[in-house]
Amino acid sequence: MPPMTTIPFSRPTPFRWSGLSKHLHPLKQRPRMLFALLHTQANPELPTFHYQNSLPRLPLPPLRQTFDRYLQTLEPFFALEQENGGESISSARTKRREWARQFEDDLGAKCQERLQELQNSAPYNWLDDSFWLKKAYLETRSSLLVNSNWWLALQDDVQVPGPIRLSPNPPPFNDWQLRRAAWVIKRMLHFKKRIDQQTLPPDITRTAPLCMSHYKRMFNMTRIPKQGCDILHKAHEGDPSSQQITLLVNGHMFLVDVYDTSGDICSLDTLVQRLRACTLEAQCEVIPVAILTADDREIWAKNRDHLASLSPSNGQNLSSD
Repeated sequence: MPPMTTIPFSRPTPFRWSGLSKHLHPLKQRPRMLFALLHTQANPELPTFHYQNSLPRLPLPPLRQTFDRYLQTLEPFFALEQENGGESISSARTKRREWARQFEDDLGAKCQERLQELQNSAPYNWLDDSFWLKKAYLETRSSLLVNSNWWLALQDDVQVPGPIRLSPNPPPFNDWQLRRAAWVIKRMLHFKKRIDQQTLPPDITRTAPLCMSHYKRMFNMTRIPKQGCDILHKAHEGDPSSQQITLLVNGHMFLVDVYDTSGDICSLDTLVQRLRACTLEAQCEVIPVAILTADDREIWAKNRDHLASLSPSNGQNLSSD
């Protein structure tokens, strides 16, 4: 599916990340230092996924160690309960330790045995390979908005003229906004290109390389709502939608081609023209169907199925989400 890019058509605002453009403002000193710590030993000559097959397996902690850490996290609650006139810390601690011992000798031992079987059979990671993605994300029924979706903190571009930048009601879809949006899109596509060509250096800390598998899910992937459990769909290079982005403007949704016929990223001027064409077409009011995606996943799954059943064109349009 096309990579989802949400363009905030309000005030023109650039990324805070340094290095994206000569016009962007550098990060403050402390974030730059933290970023440097993460990439201290990065080697630009190594491909992005160079270390993937050599990463250490996720260890399976002993059951007793898990219980000890769990009981330790309860200590603040014991103190709060005692302070509020409830059970004493020593009594509460003794009770929980006994419960932990009973669980460890019975059901806990069986659960640990099952986890050990997963550890032995999982190709890379007993947690993620087996059930983490499904249980922690895809089966979660809460709205993705706020609860799961990533977001970007943006700031005003001081190069935008003051009357536009400082106005509480700037002209809608002005040239400054469209150009900033086009720059964001173009930079994101360049970042995608580096991942596809594996020219993005592996993330490395001072002590060890980090897993880079999540980079494979950053673009051309969408989460489709299904009752009980969502599914992930990834558009591959042969899919026309892998050459497009989804643009939301005033409740309208557009598929925008962002590559030329040669497969190269469109020029900035071309992107601006295509964004402007979308904004001109989005002047009329429309039923804001996109807002349904912010609902509970179970409700959105049912509504999506209902919309798809109303007409073939609905089904085709929804297959592009």
